[in-house]
Amino acid sequence: MIQHLGAAANAFAPSDSDWIVSITYKDGRTRARRITPGVITEEQAVGYAIAAEGARLCDIDLWSIRRVSDKMIAAPDDSFAEFLKRRRQS
Repeated sequence: MIQHLGAAANAFAPSDSDWIVSITYKDGRTRARRITPGVITEEQAVGYAIAAEGARLCDIDLWSIRRVSDKMIAAPDDSFAEFLKRRRQS
């Protein structure tokens, strides 16, 4: 029984395949949620993040989703606005 519990616990341990869901509200607030396990679909991850926020869809301006392993770094000479514009297009 205990061996099975350990295997189940590993399924929910943080990993690079987890989702990061960023939610931007119409009032300008931005929140990011890490959703695990990474085997769930993008749609499920977004739904879980919105539910965890207790947010209403009418209050959300946009959201984005990526894997924890997808790291993006702005170049030193980039403006933050240009970085965000590129990020939204990808």
